Amino acid sequence: IVYMFHAKRISCLIFLLALCGGANGQPVISVQSETELLDVGKEVWLLEDETGRLSLADVLQPAYQQQFNRSTMQVPNLKSTRSAAWIKLQVAVPPGKKYYLEVGYPLLYEADFYTGNENQPFSVVKGGTSRPFDERALESANFYFELSPQHNTYYLRATSYEILQFPLKVGTLEAFFGQSQLVALLNGLYLGFVLLIVLYNFFLYLSTRERVYLSYVLYVIAVGLVTSNLLGYNFQFLYPTIPALNFYTPIFYPLNFFVLIFSMDFLSIKQNAPRYSVGFKWLIGICLAEILLNLAGFPHLMFQIAQGVGLLVVAYILFVAGTLYRKGFQPAKFFLLAFVTFLSGIVITILLSTGVIPYSVWAYHSIQIGSAIEIVLLSFAIADKINIYKREREVAQLLALQQAAENQRIIADQKLELEAKVSERTKEIEKQKGEMLSQNEKLIQTQDEMLAQNEMMAQNKMMAQAQEELLAQSEELEQKNRALTEYRDLIGIINQDLQTANTNLEEQVFERTLLLSRANEALVKQNLQLEEYAFVTSHNLRAPVARLLGLSSVFDKSPAADQSYNLMVLDKMQQETQALDAVIKDLNLALSVKKGVLPPTEPVDVLLQIKIVLQKLEHEIAAAQALIDLNFGAIGQIYSVGPSIQNIVYLLLSNALKFREPARQLMIGISGSLVTETEIRISVKDNGRGINLEHASGKLFKLYQRFHIDPAGKGVGLYLVKAQVEQLGGKIEVNSEEHIGSTFHICLPVTL
Repeated sequence: IVYMFHAKRISCLIFLLALCGGANGQPVISVQSETELLDVGKEVWLLEDETGRLSLADVLQPAYQQQFNRSTMQVPNLKSTRSAAWIKLQVAVPPGKKYYLEVGYPLLYEADFYTGNENQPFSVVKGGTSRPFDERALESANFYFELSPQHNTYYLRATSYEILQFPLKVGTLEAFFGQSQLVALLNGLYLGFVLLIVLYNFFLYLSTRERVYLSYVLYVIAVGLVTSNLLGYNFQFLYPTIPALNFYTPIFYPLNFFVLIFSMDFLSIKQNAPRYSVGFKWLIGICLAEILLNLAGFPHLMFQIAQGVGLLVVAYILFVAGTLYRKGFQPAKFFLLAFVTFLSGIVITILLSTGVIPYSVWAYHSIQIGSAIEIVLLSFAIADKINIYKREREVAQLLALQQAAENQRIIADQKLELEAKVSERTKEIEKQKGEMLSQNEKLIQTQDEMLAQNEMMAQNKMMAQAQEELLAQSEELEQKNRALTEYRDLIGIINQDLQTANTNLEEQVFERTLLLSRANEALVKQNLQLEEYAFVTSHNLRAPVARLLGLSSVFDKSPAADQSYNLMVLDKMQQETQALDAVIKDLNLALSVKKGVLPPTEPVDVLLQIKIVLQKLEHEIAAAQALIDLNFGAIGQIYSVGPSIQNIVYLLLSNALKFREPARQLMIGISGSLVTETEIRISVKDNGRGINLEHASGKLFKLYQRFHIDPAGKGVGLYLVKAQVEQLGGKIEVNSEEHIGSTFHICLPVTL
């Protein structure tokens, strides 16, 4: 009992001496309450080790002891630096309870705590994110170091790859627990809210496949990672046994390039402001360069750059969003408000890290607060944008219904008109056919009459001869015989003339019948072409006209009209006008080829014409890195139209260059041979994408038929090739297989 009494007296004596002051004149921090936390930020002494190599033995030397300066800030802050910080404090705690020093900043890479005094050697507890998480005395993101009643002098050496700051408090575990409960609850609510937003928008992306939801999910994940890193939760829960990863934690900050991708998707930069897309791409490149800088071993430099780049990113987004909002892009309203809130949080964090504003719980968590408000406002922004798109879709549906009704009316009118024309033309053909049959009957009747007249003439002559023989004397018999011979010769000549006339009549009838057959074939072909052009007109020419009529009907002409809505309608009317002009040009070109009159034929060197085409396409062939194999036999000259042959080969080579297979080098073979004495063949072979002939059956040489999504085209080239080949009296055949290639064979007559 006496021993215990003396021990208590000695402890109280040590505690009272500590209250009076330290051995070196530094005031001793006195702890008297078990339920309150004591903020000791302004009661500590600070030494900056710019070399980062000082040891405790060096710091204890008088020369370095004189360099310690008392902290003037509630939270000592050396900003972002490569230096190591030494903090010296003297704390006197009463016996009986365990007291701890809390360092409330979880991003200290090294945190070594030294305990001792002048009479006893110092012991050390090594901590920081450079060591496994399970080595800590308490399982907390912040650092806790136990204080001893027997020792009142402590040193803390710390480094950080981000901000080097020290929120320092002293108290019991019960007091710390009471404070941390509320903080943990708020942090849990925040991270749970972030997770809820991520899952909700990810499900929206899966159901709608809208890119803006996916980019928003990635952006919110990046914000959540940055915030949980600031709270120390990434190390505590994601990789507690891999402390080496904490060297790369500044990488989380350049993840703000996700906000650039989301902003481009939400603001529709490619459609609404394409000239600003260059700035977004440059900023994304800078963010990726920051990540490479951290991976290369320069985390301090990367963190310092990231602070300025973060402000620049938000400022540029606000500038572009404000510009679009002034131009009438309504979804930018909530977007601007969200990023102004987030920018405020970033500015407060940067001002706190640079020491411009004092430390506070609200300032330290400003990014959490700003990002939470921003996430809510961005959700409103996406919902507002969806509502606007919904209204646009309703307008589009109305236009589509009007267009469908107009198309049905146009098709019905054209069908009636075509039926009337076909009926009228059929009647004309029947009338012409009846007239020709009537003429044939008249010709046959005339032939019968002429034969009857010949017989009558022969009978009359024979009767005359008989009468002459009866009346004439025997001396006139010889004269009558000669006359009879002459009459027979004359009858032979007349019969021969009649036979010739009959033959000519049969030839004329055959020629007229052949002309009529050809006229019928031309009429059928013309009717088919009329049906084809009518179909193209109804689907390609009338459609833009119908859409223009629909757009003009929904244009709001009232004084209180929504200007952004009217601008959208005018923009769509301009697009439909351009589509109408393109269709008219294509139809004019097709009609000019179909109805064009060929120039006179001349001797044509086919190989020379192909070389001219290769010279024209020299730049396109070089750009595609294509290999051309030219293999021509002894064709010589043919009598045809040189420009038409050039145009046919030009169109086929252009298609081969356009629809090449990116995965392999393009190879084009051009060959020519003499098939017969009256026919040549030109073949163009490539190893491009090829065509599914089973799918393209009956449509390959039609107008506006395309068999590949990209690159862009109109579906007119092969139609023009077939039309010009047929004009030259030839024919075209194609062999093709998808992903293998295509071969076009063109057969032309030697003499046109």
